[in-house]
Amino acid sequence: MNNTYKPDWLSPPGDTIADLIEELGWSHKDLANSMSFTEVEVSNLIKGTKPLTYDIAVKLVQLLGGTIEFWLKREANYRKGVL
Repeated sequence: MNNTYKPDWLSPPGDTIADLIEELGWSHKDLANSMSFTEVEVSNLIKGTKPLTYDIAVKLVQLLGGTIEFWLKREANYRKGVL
């Protein structure tokens, strides 16, 4: 019997972003200011309606940590619907 965990749902990379900024005590406005984005852009990034690009990944690495590859893979898997 294979007990490997296989979720049947996807979440946008924004879920990870939201968790990390919450841990830092930041608001969407704080992140927006740090990234030179509007609050609407940050909100759309978190909801998954704004794609996470290479340039955004670079900013996230600087602000929240991780690697560019982590963020881009998270985005690619979300967009492809990989579970």
